[in-house]
Amino acid sequence: MRALALLLNIVTIAAALAVTVWLVPGVNYTGPNKLLVDESFDPAIALGIIAAAFMVVNSTVGPIVRTVGAPINCLTLGLFSFVVNIAILWLASVITNAINIWGITFTIDGFWSAAFGAGIFAFARSIVAMITNPVRARG
Repeated sequence: MRALALLLNIVTIAAALAVTVWLVPGVNYTGPNKLLVDESFDPAIALGIIAAAFMVVNSTVGPIVRTVGAPINCLTLGLFSFVVNIAILWLASVITNAINIWGITFTIDGFWSAAFGAGIFAFARSIVAMITNPVRARG
């Protein structure tokens, strides 16, 4: 059951990333290098790889940054958590580009693209999570 929950989490993040890439002009991803994989490679796999990188960053760096930033978050009445989300999305793009699996890249052009991307990503992820919540409750 834990594997199903992990897979559902990757699919949820990949769907939210797809919506973010579609809506925010400065957030882009490129599929794999055609020299490394065949023509039948699905773009959803590229989004899944980017989603896995986001999960790693969110589960390792996220709690540390949120714990250290808790006093600032209290002072700003939760607004600092949006800055943390921007940083985690940007760090996921940096790590994805550094690892460079099959030539898949995830780029964010600037701060405002990251800010709008983080907002759209959070909204899309909550909508997709709300839809998949009955599956999570059964699992």
